[in-house]
Amino acid sequence: MTINKLPEASTGANCVGSITAHCPEKSKLDKNSSLVLLVGGSYERHGKTHPYGHVAIRVITSKKDITYDYGRYGKVWGVGGSEGEGMLRVWIDFSKYMRGENATGRLTIGHSFNITEEDANNVISYFEYKIKNKTPNLDRGFMKQYQIVNYHALKSNCTTVSIDGANIAIPSLMKGSNKYNEGKGLSTMDKLAAKYEGWPQRIFMPADFNSFLNGLIGEHAPVKTITYKK
Repeated sequence: MTINKLPEASTGANCVGSITAHCPEKSKLDKNSSLVLLVGGSYERHGKTHPYGHVAIRVITSKKDITYDYGRYGKVWGVGGSEGEGMLRVWIDFSKYMRGENATGRLTIGHSFNITEEDANNVISYFEYKIKNKTPNLDRGFMKQYQIVNYHALKSNCTTVSIDGANIAIPSLMKGSNKYNEGKGLSTMDKLAAKYEGWPQRIFMPADFNSFLNGLIGEHAPVKTITYKK
């Protein structure tokens, strides 16, 4: 695991003891929780390439460490399995989530943002609402799986669900992201099919999302990136 720390944005420390300085509220400075966007790359298994990648979202507070992982983990249908039963996996043991990802041989990049504990709890509440009154169809103790909204490769996938959760804590996160919406990881035929159906107006592919996050600079950039590999 490799950690690359980026320069941290100013927290207004110069306001301490100042009478005239305009100081942010303490709650805005107290970013003691983390939101980590986990972007997994393509991989090969048994001679077959899996090019699409994967995205999950991890939320860490002083009391909780939860990873939300959405995907086609049930029945699939549509052209090339482009649709299916959308399952949200809720992991309370991050090491076990990463063990499964690393087992594929893929490289996963964690883009970590500092957020307030209030914002972190709001993200958790957002996902809890999605599974409210639902019974898990899989329970391993460290991970519970719930069926939520159906999966659609262009409209509701691991990338879009993770972005929607991240937007709860960082509303401006995706500003300027449209230019990265290229469909990296899609074959030529996949791209033609997507254009025929109607190309999404926002990023929907993991590789595009990773490029966008890598391109963030200054106060909008992640405070660190973590590389996970086997």
